[in-house]
Amino acid sequence: GPLQRGNSLFLRKNFRLAQGKREHALLAIDGCIAEVQAKLDTNAASADVRNKALHPLQELKTRIASQTSIAQIFYLQDGRGSLMDDAIALTEAAAGKTLAPPHVATPGDASKPMQTGHSSVSASVVKTTCIIRAADLSTKTYLETEAEVEAYVSKLRSELLAAVHAGKMARVQ
Repeated sequence: GPLQRGNSLFLRKNFRLAQGKREHALLAIDGCIAEVQAKLDTNAASADVRNKALHPLQELKTRIASQTSIAQIFYLQDGRGSLMDDAIALTEAAAGKTLAPPHVATPGDASKPMQTGHSSVSASVVKTTCIIRAADLSTKTYLETEAEVEAYVSKLRSELLAAVHAGKMARVQ
């Protein structure tokens, strides 16, 4: 009857929507994998390090590929950033570089990387990851004027440049 047709139409529409979200999530993870592969190539990582670094991201990709729930796709996709940070940290550690855990920047944070006392590793080689939470830098939920947009972009730019000038790799969330 009409109820079955309506329900069937809803299910097809939901399936197409989930398919689009899944494809977007898979592309985002592919981007993370490409970044990690580039870092592995730069550090001439061994096959074992490559496998350890890439496996969690590839596993996440496989889990997302089988999902039909939009909420589950979003939930799984949110973990890609920390998996990428872990993979890059593993890559750097295997290359003989020491990394501190990722530093989450808060508005106005201008902290410097901690000195580890390893004199054999120069400070220019050590790059910690600094996560910039873009939404945390805005004082408003909605930006309505050009001046508000300019102020927000200026604040974001300052945070990103502060991280780079401190010798960190900035990742925007």
